[in-house]
Amino acid sequence: MLRKLLEILKEGNALSAREISLSMGVNKEMVALLLEELEKRGLIQSSESHSSLCDKCHLNSACKKGGKRYTF
Repeated sequence: MLRKLLEILKEGNALSAREISLSMGVNKEMVALLLEELEKRGLIQSSESHSSLCDKCHLNSACKKGGKRYTF
């Protein structure tokens, strides 16, 4: 399951826990726990959407929906 999650993030998109859970067919809570652990270990990064900064960010199209996003 971790490999699949990392493969999804390696595709280069900044995704929410919900988007990843839908892609994997796993509940959002399980994905959120996995993401939290991977972030603690320094394997992935997360960021919050801040509309005033989005225009300058290379991930702006992925973050327009707001909320926490994860990237590899």
